[in-house]
Amino acid sequence: MVVIVLIGVVTALYGLKQTYFGFTPFEKYWINFGGYAALHLLRIIRSFSTFASAGEYAHYLTISGMICFAFFLKKSQKIAFLVALTIILIALFISAVRSAIFMFIISSVILIGLLVKDKKKGVLLSLLLLVLLIIFISKVGFTPQVNEYNPLSVTSYHTLKGVINPMGESSFRTRLWDWFVNFPRLFIKNPFGYGLGISTLAAWKFGSHLMATESLFLDIMLSNGIIGTIVFIILLFYIFRSSFTLTKEKKTVLGILAIIVPLSYFLIGSSSEYSIFPIVWLLWGVIARGNTL
Repeated sequence: MVVIVLIGVVTALYGLKQTYFGFTPFEKYWINFGGYAALHLLRIIRSFSTFASAGEYAHYLTISGMICFAFFLKKSQKIAFLVALTIILIALFISAVRSAIFMFIISSVILIGLLVKDKKKGVLLSLLLLVLLIIFISKVGFTPQVNEYNPLSVTSYHTLKGVINPMGESSFRTRLWDWFVNFPRLFIKNPFGYGLGISTLAAWKFGSHLMATESLFLDIMLSNGIIGTIVFIILLFYIFRSSFTLTKEKKTVLGILAIIVPLSYFLIGSSSEYSIFPIVWLLWGVIARGNTL
């Protein structure tokens, strides 16, 4: 798990390098060749570090940040984890992927509630995080008038616009439309599934009929159908039950992470983000192995 945090720090630093010092010639060629419109915000290009998309980069930062925050709460090397968490969070905010930022905030509050035994201390820590977020937004992110050529100004404006007006155009409203309108229509049309590759990069790149809902769990339902979904839910039940048992018996933070990380990623993730979902299976493998030790 520490390796995942270290990778998060390294990729966060490289993403910040892209934001402040620009892209390499190869990266510029890749952006222009692929015509990746989602990277563009006004007159700047948002960072994607070493990942295939800005969304995948931000989602990895979210998961590595959650793991780092959990270790910060429970482990002894608090200074090291705090430094790592600071780097990851700065890169996450500047990435301008609002769903990832919201999910980290929600997950952090849940982790505080589960891992901090002293409730007064937990409330104070939650308030401190909120105050730090407000200070960061007011001192770094807030700009009375956005500077279209300043990456920090543009990404901060994009993030704050989603915070202030989450139901605005091209914001959370689009995601809700996919969840409650497009998904039911597609699922009812073919409840037995469209195939395992229907929401993958192959479906997008090679002219197939891409069906993506911006929610990994709903993507799984579309691809596997009702039978595959039932099997997956049964799998989740046994894994989460094992996670609770392991957490209670061995007082390990991994059991809680094996629940929080997958649930978070099922909401904001995508089946085309191939570098992230293995982390979920890694956590589940640790839980399965932990119950046999």
